[in-house]
Amino acid sequence: MKNKFKALKITAKADSGVHDVSVNHDRYLAEFTYARKLAGPKARLSAPSPRVPTTSTRPARTGGANPSACANCGTTRRALKAKRLCGLCYHVHRKIEVADEQVAHGFLRGYQKECQRRLNALRILEEKRKGPISGLDVEHQLIWLAGKAGVKKNKLHLFRGLATLVNDNFQPEQKRVLYCLLSDIEENTPWPGVDWHRVVSGSRGD
Repeated sequence: MKNKFKALKITAKADSGVHDVSVNHDRYLAEFTYARKLAGPKARLSAPSPRVPTTSTRPARTGGANPSACANCGTTRRALKAKRLCGLCYHVHRKIEVADEQVAHGFLRGYQKECQRRLNALRILEEKRKGPISGLDVEHQLIWLAGKAGVKKNKLHLFRGLATLVNDNFQPEQKRVLYCLLSDIEENTPWPGVDWHRVVSGSRGD
């Protein structure tokens, strides 16, 4: 006697959008069972391979959640120029990118270290602006400014030890405002470039 099979009416549950056995188990089992009944008892079927959802190859975003913040220093005070970097940071980052073409191999490591020092300095300056600011922070900025203004190295000691004076005469918010003004001068002073003495020292042993 021939086996007669009545066609099954299969109503799949709502599709989740992901064709996975664990997600659409009822639909998967019903389709496989129905296919075996149609093929007969001697047929050998392999279960249909579930589709694996693909993952995006887009690189993860770096530099914080704020899309307008520089990926290196985190500032939002300066406009982004390229690669999610502000103008000051991108200028240094670009030097690192082309270092292989413009710097002799023997000095490459030291050159890159110096560029990274500049990027680190810009990041520290920006983080410091958030406070709290101490008298010592203001003292360091005054010494830096005195050196840039032309004060000889043997006279810079006149500006050392001012931290106590600043702490005694300025409130926390006043110190922060003073520090930010001095920091504005530093970050807007053109970067003279890498210190080649450090470059040579940092490249020894390469």
